[in-house]
Amino acid sequence: MTINKHIQDLEYYDTNIVVEYTFIESELDYFSGTGQKEDVEINGVYVDNVDITRLMEVHSSELEKIVLDNHLGNL
Repeated sequence: MTINKHIQDLEYYDTNIVVEYTFIESELDYFSGTGQKEDVEINGVYVDNVDITRLMEVHSSELEKIVLDNHLGNL
């Protein structure tokens, strides 16, 4: 299995950040026929090449939504 990592440059609360993430497309309740679920997993968050991933855990769900929307072209 190959895992593709993606990168996005974002402005988040007036700070330029780089987000490394994995796009996930998986079956949700496959046997009940509800279809696929699209999500992202944040692998790292960087400011000026400094890893701030642990500091961003508080904002993880908001950041995941922004990254997913950008990835899917929903913004």
